[in-house]
Amino acid sequence: MATLSAAQSSCVVASPTPLDRALQRELAALAAIEADHRSVCRWLDEWSAPEDVKGHLACRLEARHQTQREAHGLRLAELHQKRMVLVMAETAKNSPDSYGGKLEQPGMFPLLVTDVLKQLKQRKIIARKATVDAITLAGHSGGYRVMAKILQNVNLPIHKVFLFDALYANESEYMNWIKQDTKNVFVNLYTDGGGTDKLTIEFMEQLKAGNIPFLKKEEADLTDVDIKNNRLIFVHSLHEHNYIINNPDNFQRFLMLTQ
Repeated sequence: MATLSAAQSSCVVASPTPLDRALQRELAALAAIEADHRSVCRWLDEWSAPEDVKGHLACRLEARHQTQREAHGLRLAELHQKRMVLVMAETAKNSPDSYGGKLEQPGMFPLLVTDVLKQLKQRKIIARKATVDAITLAGHSGGYRVMAKILQNVNLPIHKVFLFDALYANESEYMNWIKQDTKNVFVNLYTDGGGTDKLTIEFMEQLKAGNIPFLKKEEADLTDVDIKNNRLIFVHSLHEHNYIINNPDNFQRFLMLTQ
């Protein structure tokens, strides 16, 4: 199974770059829009008008809210794309046991990261002094195994992991990684009946036993605020196994919204 890894690179500089400042402006604008919308919603809840009037106004306010967010969200996504490198590494082909090939071996994933940086610098896509700030690993189905081995074997700044109906085994590697750093972000989507649901429930029970907070939500109820404000997120999806990545585009959503 193919595993997705997004490596974020940046130049080593003493002050924020124009790109950093642009990102900060868009984030500030989105934060202001959200604060204003929450304030208006509180006012609407307390207003003593007839319910049909309040309902009509609520629809108009929500439409305005979405319109205001959309432009800044698109701009933010555009800016993020200027900083991220998406690497789709093909692992062992048609492997029935989810074997990840060479990337499972110690030292191989760092070599891949080094080679990607080298190629980008040679092609002048990134600055000569660019380094890796953070790495996100994301995988679907059998991609869980090679990702677990990477987490176990390497010492790189991997701070986000997204599993798309993929928690079939190797839960100890993921749990150890979660406990290593309180800033590490783990998002797990799971479906019914395929095996990931049972192990996901057991995984959440382990977190509860360790007093480690997490969020559990239905996919339809998961909000942008939920994603921004939680580092461990378990999402139950009613979508079929093969469609939970891009229908909707959960990969992009998690990549952009997680902290």
